Amino acid sequence: MKKLFLALAMVMMLAAPAQASHAGHHIFVTINGLVCDFCAISMKKVFGKRAEVHDVDVNLTTKIVTLGLNKGKEISDEDIKKGITDAGYTVVDIKRD
Repeated sequence: MKKLFLALAMVMMLAAPAQASHAGHHIFVTINGLVCDFCAISMKKVFGKRAEVHDVDVNLTTKIVTLGLNKGKEISDEDIKKGITDAGYTVVDIKRD
């Protein structure tokens, strides 16, 4: 059991730097009209195919889409607004960390 635990710990330690290396900053977009799982899937499709984005999280309760950008990559506010409005939603606010 100890060997299994140690092996698992080693794998996790080795994987952590690889995950952190692509992580850049996050963009938090508040959107009107996000009400269902279909809306969440729509936002993931809009931004998930972009090379700059490594993660898309949609919170239907807060109406916030969080875009995790790859290190050194950027998306303009205009591109974000265009993707969202083309999908039929309205941007309320865009914040960056």
